[in-house]
This record gives sequence, structure tokens and C-alpha cells, in this order.
Amino acid sequence: MKKTKFSKTEIVSQVMFVLAIILVAVSVLFNGTYRQNQEQVSKKMSARVEKRLAVLDKYAERALNTPVDEFLIFEDLPSDMVIYRYVNDSLQSWCNQFPLINDDISSKLLIERLTNLRSNIISPLSELSEDNNFKSIGSKWYILRETRGQNGVKIISGLEIK
Repeated sequence: MKKTKFSKTEIVSQVMFVLAIILVAVSVLFNGTYRQNQEQVSKKMSARVEKRLAVLDKYAERALNTPVDEFLIFEDLPSDMVIYRYVNDSLQSWCNQFPLINDDISSKLLIERLTNLRSNIISPLSELSEDNNFKSIGSKWYILRETRGQNGVKIISGLEIK
């Protein structure tokens, strides 16, 4: 029998080829696991947000049912939730606060913009709907929703997303 000798370069190239195959196999296995983890995490997060929004909706309903001549006092409102109550486009009461300067939801006059060029005419709260709105307000992100009641009452509720 004749012995065949492999050169060092052939051995190194074969080892590298085997390592490449192993790395591809490991990559395929872990990539599938990573996708499954992403889906699980997103489902858990979605369920948590839905639960928090359900809690926020209960506070918004309480705010709608509170007489308009009473200031809202929700001492048990979580710190990541904000409730603003407007009566005839004027902020009547609030629980917690959004990090914004302009919380006026009424339309502005052009004259105000001309006299103060730094002011923003449109408040981020003026363009909401009854659907969930994901907005950046100042340095934080919120899921915002508007709820309308009778006698010109409007509730703007927000859940901070951390």
C-alpha cells in the first residue's frame, strides 16, 4: 500500500471547509430559534400593551362620566398613563402630564405664528382619532386615543411606551 501525504495547505483547506459547513449548520439552527423568540416576545408585548390600554380605557370612561364642573382626581392612575379632559376645546382638567408645550386642541390663528415664529401652531393632540395613534411627544412615545362625549367633552388618553 502506498501512503499518500497531504500537504499542509490541503489539510488547512479541508479543515476550513469542514468548519464552514459546521458554521452554516449552526447559523441555520439558531436563526430559526431567533425568529421564534422574536414572535414570542412580540406576542407577549402585544398582550401587555392591550391589557394596559384596557385599564386606560376604564379611566377614560370614568373621566367622561365625571361631571364637567368637577376637576378630575385619579390618585390611583398609573404613572405611565395620562388623561386630559377638554370641554369645548379648553383643557378643563388632567391627570399626569404629556411632555409638550402646546396642548391646545383648537385651531390657531396665523397671527400667532407670525408674532412667535418658534411656536408650533398645531399641537400633536389636535390631530387624534378614536383609533390608537402612536406618536412621539417631546422625549417620550405614547399610544394616544381621543374619546368624545356629550356637551363638547373630549378625553385624550395616552399610554407611555417605554
